[in-house]
Amino acid sequence: GSAYVFSRGANDIWDNGSLDQKAKLIAFDDAAGDQFGVSVAVSGDRAVVGANSSDGAGASSGSAYVYTRCGEFWVYRNKLTASDAAAGDQFGVSVSVSGGTVMGGAHTNDDACPGDPNCEPGSAYVFACTPVAPPPEVVWDPATNPGPWPNNNPDATTRSLRFRVLDPLSLR
Repeated sequence: GSAYVFSRGANDIWDNGSLDQKAKLIAFDDAAGDQFGVSVAVSGDRAVVGANSSDGAGASSGSAYVYTRCGEFWVYRNKLTASDAAAGDQFGVSVSVSGGTVMGGAHTNDDACPGDPNCEPGSAYVFACTPVAPPPEVVWDPATNPGPWPNNNPDATTRSLRFRVLDPLSLR
């Protein structure tokens, strides 16, 4: 499956003649029958896509995928699964997102009455995006680590460079 991101066209209206497709979202681990795209929610620069028949914790245990917009691109961030995922739960059949909070529904979760095939009360799971501490700064000094200059001459530059090592999943 897939999910498509559109924006309003030049006339700032929602009609097929003026919609502008911005992205096609797919699951990195998509498999036949996962039903990726069965549910979709968007809030600001965050999108969540449900795949209620994915098999990560058993047949049709389900999952949801989180994407964020970076400029004009939508980037995969995380795969969510229920904390007590089990076969047949169908987590991701419904999804919702508001700011840094994501909710996913598992309408056939039977934790309230295990073993009873006629009881499927369902469950809802809430996930909160926690702030990520900034990565440590790495100081590079040509006097102590000359680097790839001609003849490894540290005098080729007189400044130290300071930069951050970024974890691609922490970009927001």
